[in-house]
Amino acid sequence: MQAARLTQKFRPSSNPSHQGIDLAGSLNSPILSAHDGIIVYAGRGFKGYGKMILVEYNHMWATLYAHLNRYKVNTGEWVTRGQLIGLMGRTGRVSGVHLHFELLKDKQPVDPLSMLRFKGEVAEATETQGLPLATLLRLVPDAECNQVGWQTHPALCVNLRFGANRL
Repeated sequence: MQAARLTQKFRPSSNPSHQGIDLAGSLNSPILSAHDGIIVYAGRGFKGYGKMILVEYNHMWATLYAHLNRYKVNTGEWVTRGQLIGLMGRTGRVSGVHLHFELLKDKQPVDPLSMLRFKGEVAEATETQGLPLATLLRLVPDAECNQVGWQTHPALCVNLRFGANRL
C-alpha cells in the first residue's frame, strides 16, 4: 500500500497564498485523474509549479497536479476518472517529493478537503476496480456519491481517507 502525507493545507488568504494541498509521497508514485475531462495543459510554463497538468471538466471544474516527475498524458487528450496521468516528483519550487493538488470551480480555487471525507493525517491508497490509486484519491462509486448527497458533480466525487484504516 502506498501512502501520502498531508504537508500543506489550503490557505488562499495567507502570504504567500497556497491555493491547493500538498501531499508528500514517494518519487514516481502514480498520479490518477480525479475526474473525467480534457487535458487543457501539460507543461512547465507556470513559475514554481514545475511539470504540471490541468484537467478540465464541463467548463466549470478543473484539477491541477503540480511538481510531477513525468507526464503520462498530452495536452488535448481526454482522460477518465482514475486514469494514470503522471508520476509524483520534485520539479519546480519544492523542498521534496510531493504532489500539489488544486481544485477549481469556475476558475476559482476551492479547498479540496472541503469536498472530501477524511480522518487523521496520512492519506492511504488502495485499489479499486483493479487500478492502483496513489496519493490522496480513492474513487467512490457514483451510487455511493448519490447516497451521501454530494453537492458537486459526480465526476469529482472522490474520497480522501487519512489514518491507519484500510479503505
